[in-house]
Amino acid sequence: MVSAVRPGGWLMVEDNDVGGVMLPATAHHMEQPERAALFERVAGAVVVAGRDMVDFNYGAQLVRAFTDAGLVNIAAEVHSPIVAGEADKWIPGNLAGIAGRLVDTGLATASDVESCFAMYADPSFYHVPMFLVTAWGQQPAWSRQIPRSARHMKGTNPRLNSTF
Repeated sequence: MVSAVRPGGWLMVEDNDVGGVMLPATAHHMEQPERAALFERVAGAVVVAGRDMVDFNYGAQLVRAFTDAGLVNIAAEVHSPIVAGEADKWIPGNLAGIAGRLVDTGLATASDVESCFAMYADPSFYHVPMFLVTAWGQQPAWSRQIPRSARHMKGTNPRLNSTF
């Protein structure tokens, strides 16, 4: 992605951060302790079961990835709405896709999964669905390499005749 950004151009990427310390932080915003405990059990099981499919913590790594890619003027923010259970279709939809694996591997019980579906169907259940990390950075204005499209112009532009 970074190579597609012109010199001086900006790149913005958003990704979730729902694993690790974010699970208790998400549960903290649930008004009922028993629902928070259920969420932590089931969401924790989803993170463990899904490790081979997705990096649930990649949002937390965006700033480092931007730095390693050579971007400058890097910044980021973490945000999340608080929504009613019935409004959130993403979490129940993903849970439906992995529920069998959770139960088959013993990471969660069938009762926990069913209780979680019921919790997300309840319009009085307000929660933070996930934390979203938005990171942005700028491609340096001057590249150390002459762009391929300009190499044929070497000799016609004094700026292209030297290294930067």
